Amino acid sequence: MIRCENNSLYTGITTDFNRRFLEHSSGTGAKYTKIFKPKYFEIIFFTENRSFASQIEFTIKKFSSKKKEELISNPSLFLQKLNLKFNFEIFFLTSKLTSN
Repeated sequence: MIRCENNSLYTGITTDFNRRFLEHSSGTGAKYTKIFKPKYFEIIFFTENRSFASQIEFTIKKFSSKKKEELISNPSLFLQKLNLKFNFEIFFLTSKLTSN
């Protein structure tokens, strides 16, 4: 999940988050990040495969803005629920990282 200049959150999937952040920053990423430039990563989830990543992305994109902020504040609780729902392991990284 990427925090954008307008304080919104963009959610997507990729196999190379640094490359994808650079694409979003340069305007060649998604339509949304062309309009609202990315500032930094809020949280990055790691899964076993793209199928699991797509399920997580779909779930998060249905969240309200408030629920997305709660996810960022307490990712462990969210992951417990996801692990029970989808029965696979997920790891996360968070610390307002910017791509180098």
